[in-house]
Amino acid sequence: MDAAGPPRLLHTGLWEGNVLLDRDTHAILALIDGDRAVYGDPDFEFASSWMDVPALLAGYGIDPSEDISPDRKKRRTLYRLFYALLEAYTPFEKYGDRSPYDNSTPHIESLLAELDSLCGLDRVKKDVKSLINLVNVRNLREEAGLPVPPMS
Repeated sequence: MDAAGPPRLLHTGLWEGNVLLDRDTHAILALIDGDRAVYGDPDFEFASSWMDVPALLAGYGIDPSEDISPDRKKRRTLYRLFYALLEAYTPFEKYGDRSPYDNSTPHIESLLAELDSLCGLDRVKKDVKSLINLVNVRNLREEAGLPVPPMS
């Protein structure tokens, strides 16, 4: 992670719906919904599925087909997995809607396989699998009508 360089201010919810443009010039007037803003690696900003918009990436000078370093590939894999888990679990935890969680299982499994294929990161791999197992146990408890302790 040290190779990521100095942290930058990231919106982390930067998608078409959160960018307000001038109707005539398309100049950016405002960014909204910045409640998840953090300082970090710019690659984190572009790892979410809602940032997979070719015109938006091109505007930032990002070429998705460019060859990247092994370290950067590791970071991007971790970031994509983070967003996939967040997007799957949040609707379930906040609203009781299991469908995003259930529908994202193949995508998450694919990202986990990609993570497993990377050299190193043994501690990270173990921690990610532990968190996923915790969520699965919570789901099983809920399905069985057992109490589910809150997560922080």
